[in-house]
Amino acid sequence: MKYNYIFLAAVLLAACGDDSSSGPAPEKIPNSSSESAILSSSDGGKASTVSSSSATVGEESSSSVEKSAASSSSVASSCSAVKGSIPVNYDAATNTVTDERDGKKYKTVTIGSQTWFAQNLAYDVAHDNGLFAYKCPDNDDANCETFGYLYNQRCFADAVDRGTLYPAFPESVRPFKGVCPTGWHIPSIEEWQVLLDNVAVQDLLAESAGGTGKSGFDILLAGDYSYSFGAVLFGQSGNFATVDEKQEGYMYYAKFTSSSVSAGVIDRDVYISVRCLMD
Repeated sequence: MKYNYIFLAAVLLAACGDDSSSGPAPEKIPNSSSESAILSSSDGGKASTVSSSSATVGEESSSSVEKSAASSSSVASSCSAVKGSIPVNYDAATNTVTDERDGKKYKTVTIGSQTWFAQNLAYDVAHDNGLFAYKCPDNDDANCETFGYLYNQRCFADAVDRGTLYPAFPESVRPFKGVCPTGWHIPSIEEWQVLLDNVAVQDLLAESAGGTGKSGFDILLAGDYSYSFGAVLFGQSGNFATVDEKQEGYMYYAKFTSSSVSAGVIDRDVYISVRCLMD
């Protein structure tokens, strides 16, 4: 995949609008770049490109540094996982996967060469002390049933017992299983792009999220959660984990709204949704 880098000032208002009214940024980024990675979405055969803001939900950091496309190696070096054998927990006849750890069943969808969960992950990760390590969208337990769980990087990397945050996941440990069931993994930005190369963003969104629901991927706008700002952006954006690092302490994520998709940057302690991809 080719990663394009463009200046935000000329693009944000035209492509994304000013999302500053949608809520505070979960975490501010101390060294945000004036340039940022993007995701492109096919739309009726015509590629539409949407820029991302370096601040998570449209609030840019006050400081910025010049950064060339070549220097953003953490994203450019991300690679699609090599296709492995079909997981035993996957039923192609019913397009479902049963998580061997808790028996929960998820719908799946195959688009192009990829097979994805068609629902957000809802696996009960727990801390050493037994407390749940996930959050429910909009901080409402009832939403976990429909929208799945929100995880920070400690949780989706399945490193809760260590209490550590990972740097970028190198190719040597990709595909990275993390909190996904056996045979499935946390996707990279590039793998999200492969998906977007095959289907328009409106068809990826569920009808309740302002899309057509045609693809069966059914993205929901679960928002995110941080200890600084609490639950924000519920019903406004769907934010999904990746294994790609922006810089120390911050990771890229795939951000969907009712009309756009972008590669955002978020503090690793912020809780977001997880969609698992077949190895």
